[in-house]
Amino acid sequence: MGHFANSTMPVGSSARTKMDAENARLASVYGGRYVDVFAYLKSNQVWIDTGVTPTATDLSDQAAGVIPTSLRADTGHLNGVGYAAVALLVGDMIVAQGWLG
Repeated sequence: MGHFANSTMPVGSSARTKMDAENARLASVYGGRYVDVFAYLKSNQVWIDTGVTPTATDLSDQAAGVIPTSLRADTGHLNGVGYAAVALLVGDMIVAQGWLG
């Protein structure tokens, strides 16, 4: 499972560069078993799955590549809705891999 950028990790920051490199490494190592949480949090699918109507701030956050405000508890953590969406994503991958009947 990959990492996601918190609201204090803008594109180009040292921490963001390291996170992006680690996500790329994980994707390379794990292939189809890699869960790209970050891409999911930046996608329209997250709004469909959560039933949340994104605000202008949420869309701006996604464009900036950080956790959308409506899905975060603070600068570095998801809220209950965000974690539930990620759990759904992981669950779908587990079923797709055949690890759960």
